[in-house]
Amino acid sequence: MTKISLQFIFVLLLSVVVSAPAATIYNQWNGSVSTDWNTAANWDAGFVPFSFDGVDKTKAGFKTATGAVLGVETQNAEAWNVMIGGSGGVGELTIDGGRLTTGDYIIMGNVAAESGTLYVNSGEMNLGGHLYVGFHGAGTVYMTGGSINILGASKYFGIAEYSEEASVGTVYLHGGTITAANFRMENGGSLATGLLEIGNDGKLVIFGDSVDKVNGYIGNGLIAGLGGAAVQVDYDVTTPGMTTVYVPEPATMLMFGLGSLILYRRK
Repeated sequence: MTKISLQFIFVLLLSVVVSAPAATIYNQWNGSVSTDWNTAANWDAGFVPFSFDGVDKTKAGFKTATGAVLGVETQNAEAWNVMIGGSGGVGELTIDGGRLTTGDYIIMGNVAAESGTLYVNSGEMNLGGHLYVGFHGAGTVYMTGGSINILGASKYFGIAEYSEEASVGTVYLHGGTITAANFRMENGGSLATGLLEIGNDGKLVIFGDSVDKVNGYIGNGLIAGLGGAAVQVDYDVTTPGMTTVYVPEPATMLMFGLGSLILYRRK
């Protein structure tokens, strides 16, 4: 065999390796040692999830009631995907400091029998894909602080995504900020059940002008204020170039009331 032939075979084999699609490794949380995400023994695969190492990707799964707690300000975690919720069981993940970064989506309640819960008290979540709260199953988010960012131009923050299995999505945005390129609720139709409850200093920020869409959700009772408080929505006012959904502080509401009274008295 000539030297040229050997070189050709080597290049051909190299191209096959390089062009081979990345494998996604499912890594199930077991929490056998602690609630620390970055402890390898807490994962069934024996290693801490990673996003993409040039060859493989990791899908982190939470199918038990006691999930990981990302709870140190300097602690960082990553995965390509995160699935919260087990078939016939409940999965939980808590973000209480630190940063979680994903290359793609996070889903709560992937199939009909699943129920997943995400707690965000502080810290930061940066998603490379969608955030679906209740896909075919049920999902719940309790957020009192921190931030969740879904910034990809074609990516969605979706609550109660599908109706075939009566998906249920509930988000209690009682603090912190969710920023999303796109937002939708009950995308699947009449069998889906979604609720976004906003209170305290919780805020939803959406790219572009989504005022009409959000007002439609408010009118249908899909978006509500904590304790019956009025939900406000504006475009290019609170956040330049974006739609902001929030519940004003009492002092702000008083100013709104005085302004309305003045306008009324001028008539």
